[in-house]
Amino acid sequence: MKHTKQLQLFNTQEEQDNSNSKPCINCKKVKPFSAFAKREGGCGKSLRSECSECLSERGAVVSRLLKENPRPADDNYKCPCCKKTEAELKTFGRWADRSVWCLDHDHKRKQFRGWICNNCNNGLGRFYDDIKIIQNVLKYLKNYEKEIKNT
Repeated sequence: MKHTKQLQLFNTQEEQDNSNSKPCINCKKVKPFSAFAKREGGCGKSLRSECSECLSERGAVVSRLLKENPRPADDNYKCPCCKKTEAELKTFGRWADRSVWCLDHDHKRKQFRGWICNNCNNGLGRFYDDIKIIQNVLKYLKNYEKEIKNT
């Protein structure tokens, strides 16, 4: 027991404070919980993955890009990823109160990429816009389809 207490003397301040801090998904800096906004809607305990500073910067970028790139007005506009129109995406009453279109942008270069649907935007975000992850997902699905055909 006494050895454990002695080892704690060698912990850095950052390691000791880690229970009240976390890294920002964008800037990668370890910051106190107070530097992160609470998630909307949840139970109130969940914190956003990006610090408030990065969130504010991203908001300014998105605001600028929205001014420069108007939302699609054509009813026949299709998401470049899933090829669905707004009417197709709004089936079953989904997104009845808002547009399905999301401004997609390159987070590193802060440049507009296009207008995609909310589903595809969430998918890209969950895969961190990482082509290798998306290729692995594609490979996974193709392997599953092969197994189904062979049974």
